[in-house]
Amino acid sequence: MKLLFDTKNIRNLVKIILNIPSETKKVYASIAYSSSDFLLKEVINKKIELEWYGLFNYDEATKLELLGKALSNKQYIRFYPIVDFFHPKVVYFENYGIYIGSANMTEKALYYNIEAGVFLTMEEIQRENYLPQILDYFNELKSLSTPMTDDDYEIYSQFIKHKKEISPQHNEMEENLKRKFRDRFPHYIKPKEGAKNFGKSKDNKQDVRKKAFIQEWKSTQHELKTIMDKIQKQGNLPNWIPKTDAYGIVADQFLHSYYYSKIKEENDRKSLEIVEKLFKQNTKNKEKALEDALNWWRSLKTAPFGEDEHINQWCPRNRSIYPRTESLI
Repeated sequence: MKLLFDTKNIRNLVKIILNIPSETKKVYASIAYSSSDFLLKEVINKKIELEWYGLFNYDEATKLELLGKALSNKQYIRFYPIVDFFHPKVVYFENYGIYIGSANMTEKALYYNIEAGVFLTMEEIQRENYLPQILDYFNELKSLSTPMTDDDYEIYSQFIKHKKEISPQHNEMEENLKRKFRDRFPHYIKPKEGAKNFGKSKDNKQDVRKKAFIQEWKSTQHELKTIMDKIQKQGNLPNWIPKTDAYGIVADQFLHSYYYSKIKEENDRKSLEIVEKLFKQNTKNKEKALEDALNWWRSLKTAPFGEDEHINQWCPRNRSIYPRTESLI
């Protein structure tokens, strides 16, 4: 265990992040306040997956620009907003170690503040059998939130813009905005539970099922948007799809084609075996797996299961019937 005392020019946390080894494929961050993109830039540059939990509140504890950066790099970063009662500073680097200390992910904390903490190497974590506790902690955080989506980001952007336009002297308007923030993000709001109720979940079976559905729904939205962004940026389109801006339906039909071509079997058990095999094979390098699948999709000379009809005919028709609506503050 290394004691970390950041004073003046001694900046231990910066050194830890700069020296993330190539063996690290995933980072788990639990940071209350974030205004610096230092960690985000490092994981993006090194192509490391980041599971990031941050305080999400009326006062922009996690800066809007960072949320935008995370959503622009979905293949690497997934942000889980947590509203209220969140104050940790913990970063676990797979195959490297864990930082636990006082530093938020801010310019002041990284470069100027007097901060203190500890860093345990992976060897120490394994020797003391701390890994189950570390993973339990992050799994608990995951159960409290759902990944932020582009829609949530747009609503929050409008909210922050509107908030900055209001004078601080208008207390009544401030209180109204606080209520509106909570109304806009009910899926991130959790019941208050004090220490006396710690470990005793009050959720009934229906609430548990509802939470599980929302989490899966948001996670799926995140994965779909990752695929959409990649298709849009790289032009991963077969030649039977004309130029289009309907990347949502294209991503959906790409998955449809892949499933029925590569996974679906008459025997459902066999399909499950294929899924499990691919998961085990690709879980450590999801980006390459997606690249390989998109290259396969782009090489198709014809649509294998009518995907061209969905994209080229049904999509324009549905758009004319169901015009897009905008979220308003």
